[in-house]
Amino acid sequence: MSRAASKLAINRLLDRKPLDGAAIDRFIERHGAPIIEGSRATFLWRGHADEVSVRHRVVGLPDPLRLRHVKDTDLWYVSTDIPDQCGAITMPIARSMPSARIAAIACGMNGSECFIPR
Repeated sequence: MSRAASKLAINRLLDRKPLDGAAIDRFIERHGAPIIEGSRATFLWRGHADEVSVRHRVVGLPDPLRLRHVKDTDLWYVSTDIPDQCGAITMPIARSMPSARIAAIACGMNGSECFIPR
């Protein structure tokens, strides 16, 4: 596998300079959220906040998972390994916002089947 092919999608996005809202829109349209790549999951959130976290019930992962803010954008993300039997994850919770968007995600036994209820 080539080095570029082994790089997580979020890291390929972050390598783009300049990174603007249109590029982020295209990225999210192409990949959706969460982005599942093997045993890795990348959670995304867009908006203005002081901090954003993912709450979950996955044994062995810190709770909450704090998302990183991408400088000069409204994008937040965190990538983590998801165990084979991951249980339930609630994502993301933004602080210092008038209203926070919360979506529940359920993962399949192999960690690769995730969905966001509508």
